[in-house]
Amino acid sequence: MFRGIEPSYRDALAAGIIEHHSGYMWLAEVDDSDSATGTETGPDGKESPLRASLKKALDRRSLVLIDHYTARKDVAGLSGIHESAWVKDFGSSALHLALVASGRAEACVNLRHKAHELGAGYLLCKAAGAETVTTDGQDLGTIPFVFDGTTPVIMAANKGMKSALMALLR
Repeated sequence: MFRGIEPSYRDALAAGIIEHHSGYMWLAEVDDSDSATGTETGPDGKESPLRASLKKALDRRSLVLIDHYTARKDVAGLSGIHESAWVKDFGSSALHLALVASGRAEACVNLRHKAHELGAGYLLCKAAGAETVTTDGQDLGTIPFVFDGTTPVIMAANKGMKSALMALLR
């Protein structure tokens, strides 16, 4: 859910992602002071606040999620990330973003992220304190939300991870 008629990603008000197989659910919302908060609920019903990974440096133990399907034409441009991190693709962009928001992955890189999933993932990652930028470093919050559009994004646990990934994409 977004605020306004022609919203940007920063106008996201509420978001949710459900992983039906495992029973996990991630929710985020903006409160009256425009602060985003969010929770992860496990299959047992236990809630935890969203919190991005605290890991500051990118290494081979850093889980970076890349949507290889949308990046298939640009695989060579991602080789630096493949050489520097533990790269996986679980086949769901929404799940990738939820895993960053819950601190289970250090980052998600998607060169053509579909807006209809990115809106929810943006708010979840912001609620968790993660960095949300385009691959050229522009704050994702300033980008207009176009439902059927795509945007190249980096959702990273923190500024250190974001900087490391941006350097590898150049």
